Amino acid sequence: MRGAGCEEHDESEARGTRHAARIAGAGAGRNVRLPVAPQICEDVGVVASRRVILASALAACTPEPASSQEILQTVQEMVDQGRAITIENDVVALAANVDPDGDPADLRDDVAAILADMTCAVVTSGDDPIDLHVEFADDCAVQGRGLAGRMTATYERPVDDLLVTLTLLDLTREGTTLSGVTRISWGIDGTQRIVGELRLDVAVPDSDAPGRQIEIQTDRIQRVHRGVRQVDGWHRWQTLMGKWKAELAGWELAPDTTLPLRGLTVVDTPFEHDVVLDHRDAGAGSIELRANGGRADRVFMVAADGTITDLGED
Repeated sequence: MRGAGCEEHDESEARGTRHAARIAGAGAGRNVRLPVAPQICEDVGVVASRRVILASALAACTPEPASSQEILQTVQEMVDQGRAITIENDVVALAANVDPDGDPADLRDDVAAILADMTCAVVTSGDDPIDLHVEFADDCAVQGRGLAGRMTATYERPVDDLLVTLTLLDLTREGTTLSGVTRISWGIDGTQRIVGELRLDVAVPDSDAPGRQIEIQTDRIQRVHRGVRQVDGWHRWQTLMGKWKAELAGWELAPDTTLPLRGLTVVDTPFEHDVVLDHRDAGAGSIELRANGGRADRVFMVAADGTITDLGED
């Protein structure tokens, strides 16, 4: 099939050929270069075929949105991260609620005196004068929630600024166990920087199956303002599915919730998708999560105990 443009080109080419013949006759016996008509017309079918190929290539480069199962797993991952943050923040509030300008040995003694009032905690000093060892009895009330396990706190000034190092030894709460090292330092504005290398073990309820084990790296800037902990930073963690990363922006954490009352979380999943979670306070310790990253927004309700309810697409 040939278009109208091709017919016009054929007539033009014929005129060019007759003109070239006249030039050849006039220049008989001379070396005359004949003009060559440019080939500027393509078959319409070829053009259409190329357009189809281009459209197919562009479609192949456009990634598929995250599936509903991937988004649900992302919410579950953040609930587990919230459990780790809650335990970590509770012991940080217990052992690192100190004056960063104070003498390390004095700070250790002040914290030891506070812990001595807790009948469920056994406090001993280490060989080093800046070390403090704490053992929590089963279901010991820490920041209003039960906790068991051991912890070591070290207070020092490696250069000029205070550094508190917490070594967490199987701190357990409601089937979740946190171990590893957390380091706390202070900014000039009074904010705390929390840097951790942690392992979270999550038991599977009512099952003999092995639980989940999650290796976590954390780096957060936070402060407590009017009873709410304001948090920004990131978490990276590894599961059997692959590597995850979450950017925490404008989090506002209350003492009785696993996830923030407000704020955004951008999760980079192992499946090369970005899922954005918008957190909203739903009352009674529950948090509404609006997840963006699939074909449509999906809404979840997360109870204070971490139970997830899928409310469907919005």
